[in-house]
Amino acid sequence: MIRLKQIDLIFFFSSEIVLPKVYNDQSFQELNLTYSTIYNAMTYPFTRMVIYGVVWYQGEANADMTTRDYYTCELTKMIEYWRQIWYDRTNGNTDKQFPFGLVQVN
Repeated sequence: MIRLKQIDLIFFFSSEIVLPKVYNDQSFQELNLTYSTIYNAMTYPFTRMVIYGVVWYQGEANADMTTRDYYTCELTKMIEYWRQIWYDRTNGNTDKQFPFGLVQVN
């Protein structure tokens, strides 16, 4: 079972379509959270705008060993979905493979 403290910010910036692909159905249902809240409120409304890239800074709040196994899968699925949704909602005017830069502060 996935504990709430193991969830990172990608969880809230991802669509409800992406999350079940990362977590198995049973553990996803056990979370019982309102997922995708930030995505629905702050990201999706901009998906009609043509963009040329994204810069992603995750932060360090989730830098423990319990989330690392999920992080790669979550981030990969989120990037794939964002690229597809922007491409679709801008009628192909946003490059389907727009750059997605990851920022890390040391």
